[in-house]
Amino acid sequence: YFPIKKEDFTGQGLSLTVKGLLGGHSGGEIHKQRANSNKVLVRLLNEIRKENELRIISIVGGIKDNAIPANSTAQIIAKDAAKAEETAKKLFEIIKKEYSVQDPDMQLEISKTDVKTAYTKELTDNIIDYLMTVPDGVIKMSMDMENLVETSLNNAILKEANDNLMIITSTRSSVESELDDLLDRLQIFAKTFN
Repeated sequence: YFPIKKEDFTGQGLSLTVKGLLGGHSGGEIHKQRANSNKVLVRLLNEIRKENELRIISIVGGIKDNAIPANSTAQIIAKDAAKAEETAKKLFEIIKKEYSVQDPDMQLEISKTDVKTAYTKELTDNIIDYLMTVPDGVIKMSMDMENLVETSLNNAILKEANDNLMIITSTRSSVESELDDLLDRLQIFAKTFN
């Protein structure tokens, strides 16, 4: 989790929602390489911040720890909302093509919002950096059994609770040592981004 710290930030508010993904059970359908709405949303935020100063107001996604998230929403404040919207739409069309077979009904909705208080720059950057770099999906296929996912993880839920942004990740492996290794790596990721 990330402790929530807020500050005033001058800009224009936007709400971005990635929806319409198929999702599915993270144990039984992770091998289908479907998009994770939390990861798609953060790709959009990362692209926006390359040329536009932004702060996250709130970010939520996913409903169950054993389900690939199908809907995610971020409210942000951007210095230039028109440019942020254009950037998000442009990258979204590219992502939609990447997942045209697995998630043909993926959609992006953008609307204006009016909020002046947002996460700090450090917190905004840490959240985006963490979610951009943390692994997601199939980590390893079994060499013993054909088409069996041996190790996987699912960045399942983003939600605010008790003044923290919670990132709930579901990990699975049929090999205990690989699960231990994956959990160790996740702890290192978390430490790296505070």
